[in-house]
Amino acid sequence: MSDLRIRNFGGTANGAVSGFIPMTNIRPPEWKNIDIVDDFINKYYQREQNKRENELLRLKGEESDRNNELLKLKRDEQALNEQEFAYRAANDEIGRQMLLKLKEMDNKNAIDRINLEYDLKNKIYNKFKAEDNLIQKDMNKYYSHLQSVENLGVDPLDPNFILVANDYAKATGNKDVVNFLNNNGIKAAEVNTAYLKNSIDKDAVWEAMKKYSGNGSENKGILNFIGKK
Repeated sequence: MSDLRIRNFGGTANGAVSGFIPMTNIRPPEWKNIDIVDDFINKYYQREQNKRENELLRLKGEESDRNNELLKLKRDEQALNEQEFAYRAANDEIGRQMLLKLKEMDNKNAIDRINLEYDLKNKIYNKFKAEDNLIQKDMNKYYSHLQSVENLGVDPLDPNFILVANDYAKATGNKDVVNFLNNNGIKAAEVNTAYLKNSIDKDAVWEAMKKYSGNGSENKGILNFIGKK
């Protein structure tokens, strides 16, 4: 700053001004102290400004670090979510496969159960069939035994015919007939009834044959009688 001062060196005898000399930067000594204070204040403000700028830069750096950390956390969270989704998808697939496996096992168990029931029923049927065949075989043997007794001359229409046949089976050691009579009384009664009925039918046929014998229509009479039966 330039400070222009007009210094009066005095006048002449007639009081005129002898001359003017311009003065530059002529200041009192205390101004120097003012400059020192100004310089201190300026440096102080500059330091404070630098500190504020550095603090601002530090805060911005910390904010950037926080943002980066937050971004990293978000990425980690996204990765965890994707991993969790993958785990859930894998668990769902495992669960689905387990359900399919259980369903297959249930279906297989159902099929096995049906096959088992079929085999069991088939075995029961075969057992009953075999037993029935065996009983039928024993009934046929007993029927043949009654025929053999009749062939001995015993009249099947005689009330004691069955008793005679039973005693004859025991006497001759016919174990099959004896066991059949002891173990299957109902079936033996059926055979007795059937044999008696057949004997009555045979007698009726024989009587019809004798009735029509001797005339010209013998065969026709027999056929008519059988047709009525």
